Amino acid sequence: MGGTVRVVTIRGIPVNVHVSWLVIYGLITWTLAVGYFPRTLPDLPAVAYWANGLLAAFLLFVSVLLHELSHSLVAIAHGLSVRGITLHVFGGVSHLEDEPPTPRAEFLIAVVGPITSFAIAAVLWAINAAGLVRPAWAQAVVAYLVLVNVVVGIFNLVPGFPLDGGRLLRAALWKWKGTLGQATYVASRVDVVTVPIDATVAQLADAFWAHHVSSFPVVDGGGVRGIASVQQVHSVPAEQRTQRRVSDLMRPLTDDLVVGPDASVFDALGKASRNEVGRLAVVSNSRLVGYLSLKDITHVLTLRGLPGGAADRGVGSAPRGPQRRAA
Repeated sequence: MGGTVRVVTIRGIPVNVHVSWLVIYGLITWTLAVGYFPRTLPDLPAVAYWANGLLAAFLLFVSVLLHELSHSLVAIAHGLSVRGITLHVFGGVSHLEDEPPTPRAEFLIAVVGPITSFAIAAVLWAINAAGLVRPAWAQAVVAYLVLVNVVVGIFNLVPGFPLDGGRLLRAALWKWKGTLGQATYVASRVDVVTVPIDATVAQLADAFWAHHVSSFPVVDGGGVRGIASVQQVHSVPAEQRTQRRVSDLMRPLTDDLVVGPDASVFDALGKASRNEVGRLAVVSNSRLVGYLSLKDITHVLTLRGLPGGAADRGVGSAPRGPQRRAA
């Protein structure tokens, strides 16, 4: 998947923009121009809202770039090669050619991203609080950047591999268990949330509220039996949800909902886009080893547009170098 344009090189690191970035840039600009800025700065002309939206959205991606650049620079300091940084529809990604040499290196490379986001937020907040930003529109832009950098920092600390929090967890497991492979396996499974087949629909609804997702793999013992989506919960009257079971409404696990870890990414994309759920259970030897969404698959295809990108890979195999994301 092509469509990347190199915009600048920083310390020998190519910075690329994927065409999908234009989609999210336009969407963020629109939400700011019709929502945030009119509420914050009433009575300004519409053109001012759009100008502020374009500026704030651009500076958001500058913040994401700094987050990713910090990963790359610390990686280079530990002897790793960095293929480049790409900004795309999901935020940004640093593409490292190799795995970190030690748990300490993994920890430092991972933690510097959230630290950078929090540092940007802290500096901007201090500048605003000190009254150094005078025009009201500039204060509103700075306040927005403080908020989104805090959100980016917190989001990336979620212990879901390959987010920074998952990398931090992997560093700790690597230090504890002594092997990178086992640490990676454990860390990559932490964020797969399942529901038992005998749970009530009311418990399933609570799980949706708690985890803010749209579907769960349904498991029975050690095996996956189906997928339950939030739309299915809506089909059950509220007064029946404490009696009905997940097994009554889940979609049984058929071939169109399953993919093996060695399957082609394009095969996974085809299945996920046709099965009306947009999710796939990754199953190996009848056991759930992962859970894919269309967003995950699209992200992998976006990475294929990186200069020097590899050929098609299985959905269960890692890219040649570790990916680090910021949303």
